[in-house]
Amino acid sequence: MIHPPPVDPWTCRFALDPPASVRFVSAAGGSVVAAGEGTLHLLRPGSRRLRSAELPPDVDAVAVAAEPWSPYRVAIASPASVGIYSGHRPHELSVGVRHESRKYHATHLAWARLGGVTQLLFRQATGEVCQLEPETGATATITCPPMTAIAADVEGVVTMLNLAPVAPANVGDAWILPLGAKQWDVRWVDCGPDDRRTTWTNHVAVLGGAVAYSVVPGDTITYSGGVQVSWEGDEENDRNTFDLPPGVMRGPIAFQDPRAMFAAYNVEGQVNVLRWVRDGSFTRIARFGLGEDWEGTPATVTGLAWDQERRALWAASPELGLIEIQEPHGAGGVN
Repeated sequence: MIHPPPVDPWTCRFALDPPASVRFVSAAGGSVVAAGEGTLHLLRPGSRRLRSAELPPDVDAVAVAAEPWSPYRVAIASPASVGIYSGHRPHELSVGVRHESRKYHATHLAWARLGGVTQLLFRQATGEVCQLEPETGATATITCPPMTAIAADVEGVVTMLNLAPVAPANVGDAWILPLGAKQWDVRWVDCGPDDRRTTWTNHVAVLGGAVAYSVVPGDTITYSGGVQVSWEGDEENDRNTFDLPPGVMRGPIAFQDPRAMFAAYNVEGQVNVLRWVRDGSFTRIARFGLGEDWEGTPATVTGLAWDQERRALWAASPELGLIEIQEPHGAGGVN
């Protein structure tokens, strides 16, 4: 069940009829790709027709990524492999990597431009970050500490997050590689050594110089988790430190623009989709699942992606499928 927002008139619709389970979603360059339970859903740039197709039998998606630029390929990670597909037919595998053991499976995918060359980055469960060259299939490992999560924006800016520093280090760090840069910008993250963070659900997002991460602990009773954001520095604030939002945010996250972001806060079968504007409003734009009286059908959201072309936020839900949350007409960004 979708509940109307109390303030902003964002509109919601089910993109799949009938609804089918969706766990992962990515949007970039006008492409939207979502996956769940053996099915891939794809929206090409300039189109409003969502196409669905069965994934190959040996591909059980654990992460997806839409290429932000032409030829708009699709990257899919499964427990046994990472593959790049044409985007026209999900079965057309361009290049791929198979893991020697499932302990090396990919958890995060990110399309990047390193030295002006398109590369697919993938973070393995061991913390290693590798790059895959789409044209040749060549692979390499990036020299870095074990990372907890990675992400990239629509221009190819990359961030890598280390939330499990090795003693004696008592802080983590976020690595950001701006477009065209040859050196990583490193920002400190206030967290001590704790191997448990590598097994928790970790979300990270980047847009230009803004970086955010969200930690969802396996034990939400003992550990609350939450979101922290390092906004892009300006004349008033060039510290690039990580700050807490003015309200409770946790779960999947996505940037709308360099001054606004979203989070899907899941709690006991109810999902509040929240929007935070830097130095401004903090509002709920949608609610899924249980209502104010905690009656109805429980639901969760496991992924968010902002679609700049359609001015819409896409939400992946195992119970409700793929949901499009449309920005109010004429809003056009930060407000």
